Amino acid sequence: MMNKQRVVLIEDEYLARDELKDILRRKHKDVEIVGEAETTQAGWDLIEKGDVDGVFLDINIQTESQRAGMDLAHAIQSLTQPPWIVFTTAYQEFAVEAFDADPVFYLLKPLDDAKVAKAMDRVRKRCPPKKIAIKHQVTDRFGERRLAVEFVDPRAEILYVCTIPSSEALKVHLLGCRDLRVAGPLRDWQDLLEPYCFEKIRRDCLVNLAFRGGLQPHPFRDDAVQLTLKGSCPDRLTVSRVNRKGG
Repeated sequence: MMNKQRVVLIEDEYLARDELKDILRRKHKDVEIVGEAETTQAGWDLIEKGDVDGVFLDINIQTESQRAGMDLAHAIQSLTQPPWIVFTTAYQEFAVEAFDADPVFYLLKPLDDAKVAKAMDRVRKRCPPKKIAIKHQVTDRFGERRLAVEFVDPRAEILYVCTIPSSEALKVHLLGCRDLRVAGPLRDWQDLLEPYCFEKIRRDCLVNLAFRGGLQPHPFRDDAVQLTLKGSCPDRLTVSRVNRKGG
């Protein structure tokens, strides 16, 4: 499983844009460049289409103005779910104002591997991708199992992940009562989903806190309770009282 950051590059200088593309493609396999623009309007059109995690944004667009990128950054921040911004510029004088636009990083040109690596380290810590690619097993019409890939938003679509009894596989339960059968171990999924506010409620189950409902008495066990889930999910997840007291 690799979380791809879907990014747009907005830079009017071809050589600078080409250099950044080269660094990202060589050194950062978790970055997918989904669009390029030489003007702020073209960049805005790409961002408005959605499904963009981040923007590398030049401040001084020479065909427009010295601060065209800054004006675009403020427009981006007005969006309901704005992509992260990494400024790329040769001018330090905009640094103070730039932080009003809440960028993840401020890259000073000329760019190099080390500078871009610092920026991407910050991005990974602060801004996980909106969607992750999940490889899961499906059964075709001939009864044969094969792998398929589905892109999902963990915050909005995954309710919980748990182990399948007597199996090394896991179940990813999605909104709409759909299950994906995926490979384990659960520890890998715990690391993957940690930035999206998932919590381990027992040793074999992770729950999306955004969908956590209430607790109910367990019908058969005095040492456990049942966790209900939001999103019209009828499932009840067993939680031991010891785990509940522990956090």
